[in-house]
Amino acid sequence: MTYDCIIAGLGPAGSSAAYYLARKGLSVLALDREKFPRHKPCGGCVSSKTERFLDADFKSVVDKTVNGAVFSFKGKGKIEFRDDSSPVGYMVSRKEFDAYLVKKAKGAGAKVVEGERVLKVEETEDSVRVSSSKDEYTGRYLIGADGVNSIVAKELGLAKDRKFFLTIDADVKVRYPEELSDLAEIDIGAIPYGYGWVFPKNGYLSVGVASVKTGKNNSPINLKEHFAEFIKKRPFLKDASIKKVCAFRLPTQIGANAPDIVGRNTILAGDAAGLVDPLVGEGIYYAIMSGHLAGETIYKALNNISELSDYKDKIDKELISEFRLAWKAANIIYHLPRFWFGVIKTNKKIVEFYYKVLRGDETYSSFVKKLKTLIPFSLLPRSVRG
Repeated sequence: MTYDCIIAGLGPAGSSAAYYLARKGLSVLALDREKFPRHKPCGGCVSSKTERFLDADFKSVVDKTVNGAVFSFKGKGKIEFRDDSSPVGYMVSRKEFDAYLVKKAKGAGAKVVEGERVLKVEETEDSVRVSSSKDEYTGRYLIGADGVNSIVAKELGLAKDRKFFLTIDADVKVRYPEELSDLAEIDIGAIPYGYGWVFPKNGYLSVGVASVKTGKNNSPINLKEHFAEFIKKRPFLKDASIKKVCAFRLPTQIGANAPDIVGRNTILAGDAAGLVDPLVGEGIYYAIMSGHLAGETIYKALNNISELSDYKDKIDKELISEFRLAWKAANIIYHLPRFWFGVIKTNKKIVEFYYKVLRGDETYSSFVKKLKTLIPFSLLPRSVRG
């Protein structure tokens, strides 16, 4: 059998694509090396703009609705910004959230095969052949949604220019003040060139730090050391039992050229394509959005309405251009974390403006312009003065 589309990976990007294509009546095969539900290291914060790509019942797997954040600088001077007008995001367990998305894809009619790893991919003139740990499959098109270590990308020589930054996190079972249960904590400067977070969940917290750069002279940043310091500065975590700490990479695209995420008959989506926000490391929205767009592109290609290159053009226009600006914002903020914490403390409007970005009402273009009005130009690193 030749499928209309084979999808490698059943995270948010793959499940989103499978759901879209199956609802259009196409034959879809989706493979994943894991069996769901499965543990997935991730902060699990879904920005509210993601709602436009999800069915209303996704809230059945939401742990907490987020109405704002508590900001601090290296654990000190905490200041709270709550906005009850509408949510800025939702906290989820990736174990439950991803299983929900897989169930939706199955319910729409996609053939889902779990516990089967993709090993090899070949493109022919008008099809793709996928070899797995158990079988071989043929499809008209292929979507590589198999994450940061994408086999599809490696096999086809795609997404070579992704930039990676590092993060470490853990799930911690501990009591958390009820009055803060709808707020994320963001600690600017908890790690060089990055931030730390505390995200409230049901009965536990997701705690971590992430850095977008290396240390001085390109030396590695000691994630574990900064994570331990981050924990130590929070009294409510002092006696917490942390059984498992996970370190992982986050990929992003910030180059000057359009990303190489499309092959002859293949599209990359989500982390495989490097679609992670370089300011805050958000990937779930971009995974779901790109999966939806990948499915839409393939549906149109099968009906001779568009070509796969249209996906690349749209991703570059709608996402990569925003990532370049988000990278500028990251350089502006993380270059001078103490200064920016002071700006946040005295300028509620900049926080409210970023909430609009999370809701999809504003863009990074307007956000970066706003940042530049609040700081002397000469203090900015040269890389972000343009």
